[in-house]
Amino acid sequence: MLVRPDIVRDFGRILFWYPFRWCVSPLSFDALCKLGTAIGSLDFRCSGRRRIARMVNNLCRGMAGCHNAMAIVLANLQNHARNNLELLKYPRLSPANIDEYVSFERREVLDDELKKGRGVMLATAHFGAKQALQVGLGHKGYKVNQIHFHMGAEELTLVQKNVSQRLRMKIEERIPVKFVPAEGFMRGAFECLQNGEMLIVAGDGIGLGSHMN
Repeated sequence: MLVRPDIVRDFGRILFWYPFRWCVSPLSFDALCKLGTAIGSLDFRCSGRRRIARMVNNLCRGMAGCHNAMAIVLANLQNHARNNLELLKYPRLSPANIDEYVSFERREVLDDELKKGRGVMLATAHFGAKQALQVGLGHKGYKVNQIHFHMGAEELTLVQKNVSQRLRMKIEERIPVKFVPAEGFMRGAFECLQNGEMLIVAGDGIGLGSHMN
């Protein structure tokens, strides 16, 4: 992800985190999903040709013989919007209602490994409901740890730092997971595995070239 000063985008971030967030937070997950799909479709149709062309080109470079790149770009923008909206609902989830929103397949495999008294590492990706796994497992009583990274203040615009990131971190504080900083000594990661707990890592990295060396 590259951060560039953009007054229009910053204004959009303020609208999202304040009046828009207050209006849509009471909606059901199903309603938010439909709204996110509509917003993603609008984003696709209103985006400049250069932006869509750049996304299509990136797909084609990474996927040989990609004949449906436009459809994938559309689906990606829809999914991105749904993901951002879903985050707003996480503080309303709890052990009492988590089964209504999150389900697991083959959870017995995870349970079998944890019963052996050794830690388990799970690899996720920055795709879809990327924190639903943590929320779901945490509310089901698992001890969940996650390698975590937030961009530094020098890499963010003023609005991203004081609005977007600040409010996102407040939501994350209410997620039942212990975050292990990705920078510095990784003692927390080793300790949770030694204690037979779960450690979640992003298999696709943090998305910043400057931090991938």
